[in-house]
Amino acid sequence: MKCFGKIKCLFLCPTTDKILRLGISERKNMKIATVVYKQCLASKGIRRKAWSFIRRALIKLLSDPICSLTIHGRCLMLPLSHSLPNYLKQFTFYDRLPQRISTYIHQKQGYLNCIDVGANIGDTIASFYKENTDTFLAIEPNPKFNKLLVENWAWNKNVTVVSDISCIPHPFVQNLLIM
Repeated sequence: MKCFGKIKCLFLCPTTDKILRLGISERKNMKIATVVYKQCLASKGIRRKAWSFIRRALIKLLSDPICSLTIHGRCLMLPLSHSLPNYLKQFTFYDRLPQRISTYIHQKQGYLNCIDVGANIGDTIASFYKENTDTFLAIEPNPKFNKLLVENWAWNKNVTVVSDISCIPHPFVQNLLIM
């Protein structure tokens, strides 16, 4: 899509075909941040140090812009300062247990109901999510991460995102069996 003036743009996430509405400067910053983070992850030695320096500079200069990376097979938006992609690259087994638990529960039960407290950007949901029968309640009180969580998962009818928990009963919680 073309952009004119301050009109919002549509950005198509390459791995999920999810359309994001971003302003012109946000879109440019996101593209730059995404390229820099991908280069940082793909590089080694002195090149990695150079890309890491550029990444740190962009975090300061652009007030920690948003980038879009594939995490657990899903295109997720995250701040450029987020360490998860580095951890996943550096530590082979980091954050792999949820996928194995999800596979086991699907084999035994056929579906998954999950509450993610401190959901951050929704990376754990991406790790657990396998079938359209899976349902998630994602709780993230931090406004910065809640906004990204909503961008990453609000399109999915099986993911309910809340910023706080109160004593009001929620239909999802009523159907849970606590053992």
